[in-house]
Amino acid sequence: SRLDQSLFARLVRLGAPTVDLDLQGRARKELADLYRWRYAGLGDLPAVSSAEARFAQANAGFAHVCQLVHVGPLRGQGETTPTRHYFQNLGEAEYVVACFMYM
Repeated sequence: SRLDQSLFARLVRLGAPTVDLDLQGRARKELADLYRWRYAGLGDLPAVSSAEARFAQANAGFAHVCQLVHVGPLRGQGETTPTRHYFQNLGEAEYVVACFMYM
């Protein structure tokens, strides 16, 4: 029973070994700081810490390291739920696409 549990939670409860993330290598340090609080002792792989080109510079044209998007209602609609457990905000989606095209 206990069908409200995820398979992962069930395996942990039954004593299956887990591996905690201790090094990350996919994001610049500034972006990893956004989720570093969740993992105790999370560090960066050497490629991220060094001056490797893809991690050395932020996105050109933006004033801040990361962008948080909040767009109010577009054509009278904000966030909608077309089906259960599915959320969408077309105004935010169009804004993000415009930012991507700008980049």
